[in-house]
Amino acid sequence: MKKYTAPWSRSLIVVSSLATLICVGAAISVAWSGRPSIALLPLAIIGGGILFTIRGYTVTPDTLLIHRLLWRTRLPLAGLHSAQVEPEAMRAGASARLVMAACILSPVGFATRH
Repeated sequence: MKKYTAPWSRSLIVVSSLATLICVGAAISVAWSGRPSIALLPLAIIGGGILFTIRGYTVTPDTLLIHRLLWRTRLPLAGLHSAQVEPEAMRAGASARLVMAACILSPVGFATRH
């Protein structure tokens, strides 16, 4: 069993910080306008993002475990033929982002190498 961390890139830190500031600012603005119940929506978005933050990975002979804040997602490795490390795979111009959302506090999606 091998454990790995999930370090954040500089762009993820910047996007997450800006999105958090915008959501908190929107919540404060809406609360001051006299609609405190609607002000909970931007805070719920931040809370949801925090819950889905990837904290690390564990690789076992038959499973990949993705560690989130409160739970682990188990992905079976049955049928996987090979894997390789490509540090530059997600750099701009190096991959086609098929479905990628730089979500608040967590990048999610699929990409393919050109």
